[in-house]
Amino acid sequence: MTAHFSQTMVALSNDRPQRVHLIWVAAAIAITAWSVWFFTAPLTLYAASQSAHVEALGAAHAVDVPMAGELLSLRATLGMAVQAGDVIAELDATEDRLRLVEAQATLAGLHSRFEHLGRQIDARQSQRRNELASSEAAATVAETHNDEAIAALDFARGRSERLARLAKTGGTSAAEVLKANADVDALIATQKGWVSEVLRLRLDAHARDAQATAEIEGLTNDRAAVAADIETAKTTIALIEREVARHLIRSPVAGRIGDVGTVRPGGFVAVGERLVTVVPEAMVIIAATFAPSEALGRIRVGQPAIFHLDGVGLHDIQSVPAIVSAVASEVRENAVRVELALDPSLPGVSALQHGQPGTLEIAVEDSTPAGLVTRVTGLFAGRTR
Repeated sequence: MTAHFSQTMVALSNDRPQRVHLIWVAAAIAITAWSVWFFTAPLTLYAASQSAHVEALGAAHAVDVPMAGELLSLRATLGMAVQAGDVIAELDATEDRLRLVEAQATLAGLHSRFEHLGRQIDARQSQRRNELASSEAAATVAETHNDEAIAALDFARGRSERLARLAKTGGTSAAEVLKANADVDALIATQKGWVSEVLRLRLDAHARDAQATAEIEGLTNDRAAVAADIETAKTTIALIEREVARHLIRSPVAGRIGDVGTVRPGGFVAVGERLVTVVPEAMVIIAATFAPSEALGRIRVGQPAIFHLDGVGLHDIQSVPAIVSAVASEVRENAVRVELALDPSLPGVSALQHGQPGTLEIAVEDSTPAGLVTRVTGLFAGRTR
């Protein structure tokens, strides 16, 4: 038993230098590899933003309430695409719609009155023409009778003159002469009667024509007044329709709904109250703010960055690459604004919407672990002093 133990100790003594040598070799290799990594391994330093969000280059359009009233409907949701002129919301316009119905009924009545007066004018003008024709025909008949009376009177006068000459020679009696003279007097009276009849017919026709002219003129004036009332009614309807249209609140531009107010259908809205904000479909950028110590002297145009969307992100895109395009030269509210450009061809960029929040990391410097340790040590030493 003692002999076996002694042999084991001797064997261990013979193997110890070889193991120690292997340990030292392994340690040297590990130290060398660590030193190479420590002094040469690339290490990218990032500056993290205080805040970051997607921002549209086109100006956002605020859609405010043009008049006070009850909100009947709100047809806008966050992120919804809209076209210029699309109805976003509707206010209660019951009173204006009733006024519009009343005005339209008034206009219909005025149109009916206008057409009726037109028919009256046409009928009166036709009647006037018929009366003139009738009066002219009656006057013509009376003139014809007058001409016949003149002819008969001329014949009677000639006969009376012949009988008077014969009576002087005894060729006829005095009674025949008296009778012939009486016939002449009767024909003179008849002829004068027809002259008076012609004059009466002419004067009567003139009087009736003047009356018809006055009536037609009165009807024409009434029609003109109704025409003026029609134009006034049309203007009133246009104004009411404009008021009704103002109750339909439309999108001023094509884009997406970037913000929705707190008011809901059925509630009362005041003049100027914000309903929604429409962001035009335009190029988007990333706008971020950084602490001055992180930004000044470190963030420069052209540096790469990663924008991490809060939440799941659109279309399962959680982050998108960006490039620093502008750095503010002034500090405002203890922050420096940085703008970054996006490549529209990259997946997910086209789906970004104005106002989406996230976190931005900008690659500000390439260093090594040794450089980082040296910097941290220097900062710690400076603070302890």
